[in-house]
Amino acid sequence: MSNGIFTQIIFPGLEKKMKSPTEQNEEKSHGREWLKNSQKWAGKASLPLMTHLGRASHLVTQKLVAEIKISISQIRVLFEALDPNGVSQSFLGKRYNVDPASITRTVQAMERDGLITRKPDASDNRLMRVYITEKGRELLETIPPRLFQFEQYLLEGWTESEIIQLHSFLDRIEQRMDIDQHIKRYNQEREAH
Repeated sequence: MSNGIFTQIIFPGLEKKMKSPTEQNEEKSHGREWLKNSQKWAGKASLPLMTHLGRASHLVTQKLVAEIKISISQIRVLFEALDPNGVSQSFLGKRYNVDPASITRTVQAMERDGLITRKPDASDNRLMRVYITEKGRELLETIPPRLFQFEQYLLEGWTESEIIQLHSFLDRIEQRMDIDQHIKRYNQEREAH
């Protein structure tokens, strides 16, 4: 029985709703065109800045994770766990704005892999503290040179001035998006009036 007939028998009417990969790509293309033409984007760009930033971040992260064979979340946990007093899982969630369930899943996987250990906090048994293991430390020591090598690849052909300018722009975007900065600015404006 062909897939088309099978689909008609089991899911009548579904074949009309299913779209081929070509049709799906055409829809995405139409969506991009609509977005492109819906506004005059900053800097006369064809798409909004957040679309470019999101795509660039996604591509860089995918490539980096493929190169170093460890997730960005795991790298963050390892660096934070270097503290001789360990680091609480709740701190990790707040620091990186990640929900507790995600932190728990990441930490559990890392514990299974022998990269970290978890122990109850000495002063508050409700908190779990994360400590780096020797295996985690060995892995972590390989990360900076690999990050450096990846950064060299990423910025090949850029001038020092362009790199400094890129850092400056990204810093400004981060500051703009930082909630604490918004609150501080709001309070300063309120006090000024």
